[in-house]
Amino acid sequence: MATWQFDLHLMYRGEPMPTASDDGLDIPGIPVKLALYVQEMIAGSLGKPWLMMDDWIVFGIETGTRVDLLFDEADSVEVLVRLDVSVDNDAFLDTICTLALQLNCSYFDVQGRQFIEPRRELLLQAMASSKAAKFVKSPRDFIAQIPTG
Repeated sequence: MATWQFDLHLMYRGEPMPTASDDGLDIPGIPVKLALYVQEMIAGSLGKPWLMMDDWIVFGIETGTRVDLLFDEADSVEVLVRLDVSVDNDAFLDTICTLALQLNCSYFDVQGRQFIEPRRELLLQAMASSKAAKFVKSPRDFIAQIPTG
């Protein structure tokens, strides 16, 4: 993740708070049968996907606004929305809100450890208070606040 990106995980409403695992957080996916629908919704905004690794496709550019679909062996797919806070994401926010609403999902903000309902104003508010937004606003101040050794 680039410092200017803000991450959101698509999760069904009512899911428990993700738990820690060996490689970060254990984020539950959605059924793989919904992956085609997700891809169709996202492709309209971000174009054709590219392959990051086996079972991992990405819509959008690596260091910009993008959506990652990570397929696992349990017939589910993890959907990660990565927003570049240095650009205008208004139209894309409408797309991801519609997607979440139609799937009865909300978004989980890992950094803020909070669920966010798929409403533009709530996503914008969370993005504005993120570390990514602080970095974009003033990279020098952001870097100066990083603890050293």
